[in-house]
Amino acid sequence: MIKPNDYPFDRELHEIPTTKSRKLALTLEQIKQIANFDEGMKATAQYSDLWLFQSMQSN
Repeated sequence: MIKPNDYPFDRELHEIPTTKSRKLALTLEQIKQIANFDEGMKATAQYSDLWLFQSMQSN
């Protein structure tokens, strides 16, 4: 444990910043919209399939 005298930052002059968490995940409804999206272009369907496959692998 670090003793207060050994701490490299003065609490009054510098405080370690904290982050606010933010929601990064898509809702189930948004994922369904991506899975069911069809504009008739083969490339768009391939990109959609690739994204779905990749996102399922990361869980």
